[in-house]
Amino acid sequence: MIDGMVARPFEQAVHFPALILRPPDGINSALITDFVAELYAARNALSSAP
Repeated sequence: MIDGMVARPFEQAVHFPALILRPPDGINSALITDFVAELYAARNALSSAP
């Protein structure tokens, strides 16, 4: 614990199959590719914020 903050492992509240974003044949649509790129961009922006 650091100044009242407690770290604990992430546990999903909602479980869903990863096939929602990535189909079993491994071929993504342009929509999925663009969506995942936006998620990565948002993650990177949040991780570099002060």
